[in-house]
Amino acid sequence: MSLQSQERELLLYEPLLTSSRQLRLLILNPCTNPKEAIRCTLVKISLDSPPKYEALSYTWGEPVDDFEIIVNSVTFAVRRNLWEALYHLRGGNSRALWIDAVCINQNNISERNEQVQMMRRIYERAQRVVIWLG
Repeated sequence: MSLQSQERELLLYEPLLTSSRQLRLLILNPCTNPKEAIRCTLVKISLDSPPKYEALSYTWGEPVDDFEIIVNSVTFAVRRNLWEALYHLRGGNSRALWIDAVCINQNNISERNEQVQMMRRIYERAQRVVIWLG
């Protein structure tokens, strides 16, 4: 991993504390202009006392069509299906979402394994599960 990608990863993924069952939520910023970039913020929360959030379930799709969103002021590549879901879910109010492809640091194998073990609980604690079929 290059120094630039390590710095980028640090801006996106502050380490999680496994002892307090932490996870990240993606705050989808409000937007009234459909031409505006999709902007989001990652925040850490504890699954023991989570705020209200929605869990997004969708198919990842093929890795050939990368689209960009802005997360914590950093350009972040996502697959087309996720980009379309976020585009259609954003509106006049911010939304707290748990999305595995973004909220889990996919490059950190131990974090990914721990978060996958918590997924049932993450979905159970969600205020709503949003299913995006495209």
